[in-house]
Amino acid sequence: MDTLTVDTESKTKSVDVAVVGAGISGLACAAALVKAQYSVDQQRMMASTATWCGDWCKVVAKFASPFWRQQGASGVAATEGPVSIWWEGGGGTETGDEVNALIGLGVGDDTAAFENRMASRNGNEELRSFVTATLGAVFGRDLVAEQLLSVRHKCWIADPLTYAKGGQHRNYGHPLLKRPTPWGVHFAGTETEQDNGHVEGAIKAGERAAAEVAFALQQQ
Repeated sequence: MDTLTVDTESKTKSVDVAVVGAGISGLACAAALVKAQYSVDQQRMMASTATWCGDWCKVVAKFASPFWRQQGASGVAATEGPVSIWWEGGGGTETGDEVNALIGLGVGDDTAAFENRMASRNGNEELRSFVTATLGAVFGRDLVAEQLLSVRHKCWIADPLTYAKGGQHRNYGHPLLKRPTPWGVHFAGTETEQDNGHVEGAIKAGERAAAEVAFALQQQ
């Protein structure tokens, strides 16, 4: 078997096998299949498959107490975009959780503009202000501002390794998304499994890729 050369931000290594764990539409997958124009069908399948939650944005806000429960509310709320749906991510000791948290979800192109705002120099303050204003319209601005401990967000639409604008299909679990190359590149990631989009899919993909690598190394 030929040796693979893997370039990272910090180093270059020669390996016998490699596992690509980026999103199916990630640049790493496309680059791994360029060699000798191997399997055009596989390249097209990966390029046309949208990454799970590729254009999603999630916000996790942690609070000092589950004040929404004290108001008799579930924590589920619909608000003005770009993050428009909220639900309880943790109810504290009342629900056996370690934290009191509300999670917000935004979907679509508007999340790209939202990420640009949050990536500004005062991004964290901007994010806190956004959460205070958005949830404040539901629960009361002063209460949200007083209770808010921390807030984080992730917009996958701004991540080049987990989002590809050209993805049009959701062919998750298709054999072409997980077929290893003859030169030792194996593909993992939740999109390669039927249980896509959830930790179960990621676990299955990791176990499968590990078994493939172990078998490949035994054949050397």
